[in-house]
Amino acid sequence: MTRVIGAIGVAAVIVASAAAAAIVLAFHNPARTGVAALGTPRKVQIVRLPGSLALPQLNKTVTAPQLVARLAADVESLPLQPIPWHCPNDFGTSYRLTFVAPGGSWTAVYGVQGCESVQIGSGRLQTAANSQRFWNDLGSALGLTALEVRPTLCVGTAEPGTVIEGRLCGAPS
Repeated sequence: MTRVIGAIGVAAVIVASAAAAAIVLAFHNPARTGVAALGTPRKVQIVRLPGSLALPQLNKTVTAPQLVARLAADVESLPLQPIPWHCPNDFGTSYRLTFVAPGGSWTAVYGVQGCESVQIGSGRLQTAANSQRFWNDLGSALGLTALEVRPTLCVGTAEPGTVIEGRLCGAPS
């Protein structure tokens, strides 16, 4: 008899635990973390620093919802930068993208040459080295082509405007 009562007690605990777990899972909304916790960005300010290339500085605020969302998604989905990784010369050209969302703002900095690193705040180091969609969307936001977004230094006898290895060459400043 005591075995039957014990088995019924164990079964009751299991059923009660399963019911409680089902209720918790039914009403559970996982907390968003990182930049996602700030909400969908409403605008992005993009500032280009030319580094040692003769390029005009750019400072543009973009508010087109689809473009802002696409650019934010591009940045967030970039792959992590392998470490160690051999990188070509870096001439200091960069873009600072500051996204403004309902819960606050976040910034990503894209170094155009070298490893083409992108860093969100002080967080993870990512790479845009093979991210055609990112270059296209950044170009669309700035009214530039993907080639104009990623300039390199003219070498040898190459004239400014020449395409070298898939990049538009620019004169040194």
